[in-house]
Amino acid sequence: MNFKVYFLLFLIYSICGFLMEITSVYLRTKKIVNRGFLFGPYCSIYGFCSIIMIILLSDIKNIFLLFLLFFFICGILEYWMSFLMEKLFKARWWDYSNRFFNINGRFCIENGIYFGVFGMFLVRVVNPFLGPLVTVFNSNITLYILLIIFIIDNIISIYLAFKLKKITLFKRDDNTNEIIKLREKLLFKKT
Repeated sequence: MNFKVYFLLFLIYSICGFLMEITSVYLRTKKIVNRGFLFGPYCSIYGFCSIIMIILLSDIKNIFLLFLLFFFICGILEYWMSFLMEKLFKARWWDYSNRFFNINGRFCIENGIYFGVFGMFLVRVVNPFLGPLVTVFNSNITLYILLIIFIIDNIISIYLAFKLKKITLFKRDDNTNEIIKLREKLLFKKT
């Protein structure tokens, strides 16, 4: 596979992650909330984890081993991403402190089980189906437009996250709602 295929799969899996996050929050709160770091309808951590796992784990035949590897590797990535984002931006995008068997509110066993199950489904069903479909996509112009939008979204989101860090002190738990409101004020304020 080449960059184009991996990038398109990354976007698809990031959008799927975004939809899962939106659905999960909506079922608990009856509110639609963008839980992602970026403005667009994608959660990059899902895309990155999916691509990394596809590259590393697609050849593993033992389904139980596959489950365990997804559970642990994605759990470690989720934990460290939370840690790094908190250190960089002084804010938390998620907090599982109120969930069973959590580690510093950054990872919980429930999510690990979801990672394991969805990971097996990704490697055994979804990617074998989507991978060949994406390879026939041949519009380089569309690919470049998607890439440019994604890069711009990253630049704006990182800029605003650092700006938020300077203007507010967040509480220790999940700051997503505060982050969303402040980001929108910064982005759309009148000059």
